[in-house]
Amino acid sequence: MPRSLFLLSLIFLIGETTPTPANPFEQVVARIGDRQITEWDLEYTRDRSNGQGDREAWLRTIARDRLGALKAEEAGLPESSPELKWRLWSLENSVGAEAYLANLTKDVSVEESEVRDYYDNNRERFLKQPSFSFQYIFCDTTELKSKADIERFRDQLEIARKKLVDSASPDSSISLEKFSEVAGNCECAGEPKVQSAGPFQLDEPIQDVIKQAALSLQPGQFSPVISTKYGFQIIRLEDRTEASVIMEYEDIKDRIRQFLEGPLKQAKIQNYLEDLKTQTDRYKIHPIQLEHQLPGAHRKKPESPYVVEIGDAKWEPEDFKNFMKTIHRQEWMMSHKIDKASQTTLNRLVIPSLLHLDAQAAGFGEAATEIAKWKNLRDQTLAYYWVMHTANRLASETPQPTTEEYRAYYDQNPGKFTIPERYRVRWILAPLSSATDTERSPADIEFEYRDLEAAMAQLHSEVLGETTPTAVLEKWREEIPGLEEKTDWLYRGGQLSKETWEKIGLDTRGWLEGTYRTQEGVILVEILDSQESFKKPFSTDQVAITNPVKLERKARIVRKTWENLEEEAWKELVRVGN
Repeated sequence: MPRSLFLLSLIFLIGETTPTPANPFEQVVARIGDRQITEWDLEYTRDRSNGQGDREAWLRTIARDRLGALKAEEAGLPESSPELKWRLWSLENSVGAEAYLANLTKDVSVEESEVRDYYDNNRERFLKQPSFSFQYIFCDTTELKSKADIERFRDQLEIARKKLVDSASPDSSISLEKFSEVAGNCECAGEPKVQSAGPFQLDEPIQDVIKQAALSLQPGQFSPVISTKYGFQIIRLEDRTEASVIMEYEDIKDRIRQFLEGPLKQAKIQNYLEDLKTQTDRYKIHPIQLEHQLPGAHRKKPESPYVVEIGDAKWEPEDFKNFMKTIHRQEWMMSHKIDKASQTTLNRLVIPSLLHLDAQAAGFGEAATEIAKWKNLRDQTLAYYWVMHTANRLASETPQPTTEEYRAYYDQNPGKFTIPERYRVRWILAPLSSATDTERSPADIEFEYRDLEAAMAQLHSEVLGETTPTAVLEKWREEIPGLEEKTDWLYRGGQLSKETWEKIGLDTRGWLEGTYRTQEGVILVEILDSQESFKKPFSTDQVAITNPVKLERKARIVRKTWENLEEEAWKELVRVGN
């Protein structure tokens, strides 16, 4: 039945009473095409997103992946793509394995006293770092070509910001529903994104402009409309912790227990996996046939039509080679010798297959949670391959970038084509004797630094005025073991400490005053030459321009394909019940 007719028939069924299952998580909440979406699916997606977002956001994600999977199957991708075929096989083969291994280690535990001792002896490890979280409205402008459209979208967000500021006092929260209500009135390229984000620690890799805007606020305050890499954004800081504090034992004890039990559980799992390797009555690797899958000439005729036999499964050469070359390509390409190939085959095919058989025999993989996980992982994989397949086709149909596009990228990204100022320096290094010795105390290392600084200060006085420090170095090598000299071009800001760079001016020549500490030891620095910062000339022949422009265009196509898939799925979604 065509999907449209099927959906039409579902519309007439919506009003009927849906039987309530014994397990509430099995309740069907929606359908897309002929596929159901249950509470299990929502629970899995919530866990997958670490609780970020809300029920509607999780439902959108599931619907998008379900529709993408349907499109991938309609396009015949599982049959036409060996890589996709074997990725799906690997996912199905892993169903139940995680639960089986968890059950295998369920009796592994540590005493409460061990947990407490670890906490008392390692309090410095349980510092709660400064962090921040925020709500935001985001408007994508990557597809816009007109400056007038871009400014209009900015103005729309300015209006939305004013409405939000007027709707709540700084010390009260604003629901995401209120954010969505206000954002819904914004004219934007696609639907504005509304989310909560964080908590983030200060060193997390989020865009600097977003981080700086968030950290400039107090909880409850709104940022101005900020321009990000992909569009405009409004931020409202929700929470911020300023200082590091030691977590309370009761709040952290479960995490400590998991940390201490982790190595014990891993050891038990490793012993089990090693035992599987010895169960040669359950599998057979045919060495001559395996060798025929490797590069080179092979004189011996294979004694078996199969490369590997695992239980009832018999792997023929074509399937075996496709599996290894697509799923474990990098490792397989390094397996030029039969011994290495045998180990790769054992670790990547035999052991996972035996684990799957053991999990099945023990009844794992049949639970609703496992089925939901497999189904969602399968749909995610199919949707991803469909999006990439579609994006590649669209990219191939798109004309080559014009000179104007290259020029615009060149003008908009000056930092990528600017060579920073650099210096040709000579430095003399007196290395720490045991820089990586973790047994040494900070005091021992500090006193060694001081001894080296005293010795290098004397060496410095002898080097000054010399045309070459070679003779001086030869003399001091007996006094300072490992003393070495290096000459190289350094870009400003790199390798040397901030204090050292502050002493370096563009016109500086000669030895800098004083000694400087590095992680390796103590150095003396001489500036031999310098080169001012300059921008490379524009050229459409440069790979530095051509490749990024094409990659940026491809990324936009991929992003837009995902967005279109999500919007189409949301329109086709049929809700069931309340």
